[in-house]
Amino acid sequence: MKLVLSILVLVLGISVASAQPDSSGDPGCGLDKQKIEVTRTKKYPAMPADPAKAIIYVIQDDSHFGSRPRPTTRIGIDGAWEGATQGGSFFRAALDPGEHHICASWQGFVGINVGARVGALHFTAAPGESYYFRVRDRFIRDHGPADLELAALDSDEGQLLASKASLSSVSSK
Repeated sequence: MKLVLSILVLVLGISVASAQPDSSGDPGCGLDKQKIEVTRTKKYPAMPADPAKAIIYVIQDDSHFGSRPRPTTRIGIDGAWEGATQGGSFFRAALDPGEHHICASWQGFVGINVGARVGALHFTAAPGESYYFRVRDRFIRDHGPADLELAALDSDEGQLLASKASLSSVSSK
């Protein structure tokens, strides 16, 4: 009886663990259990110019997300969470030149009908250059699952979207 009960507990534990998606195995992502708090501000200083670094901007686009609250999206770079966005904000960071892996992942529970909740891509950064990425969150009631898409943007489109967004600053829990 103890053996049957032990097997039942083990099987139940495995099924509960596998029901929670873990983004830590996705390229560029950090540990799934790390939580990030986001603060947004419309007034922000310019990023200090460093000709030896590249600057990335990750802009959250919730224009196709018809529900509240809007998701918090963690931004991972090369295997660690470096920032997050929420509700039409953007994250920026200075990076060393070279190849980088970026991940965007919804933090926590977003809804019952969820499709892709993680996006990843890689790019090669050149010193003194700026790169723009959009995280598009989509959910329209009765039109399929909620999902997330991470995509590179043209610099003009990126500058336009960033100029309309708030800067996000983060703290880890």
